[in-house]
Amino acid sequence: MFYFFKKGDEFLRCELRPRDSGACDLFIVEPGREERIERFKTSALAEQRWEELRIRFNVDGWAGPFGRE
Repeated sequence: MFYFFKKGDEFLRCELRPRDSGACDLFIVEPGREERIERFKTSALAEQRWEELRIRFNVDGWAGPFGRE
């Protein structure tokens, strides 16, 4: 699942990618920065981190998330 945030003319992208093992990777691309990957042993841990990031992005003035599969 892809999530996008918008601030002015800039976009920020997050992607949650489940793995067959039950683990999950969170890919984050912020403007002007290299893509980073956070890896989690369970999808529940990834969802928890996603919620933390969503709140932080909104506090920082990013509109969204706008989801897309």
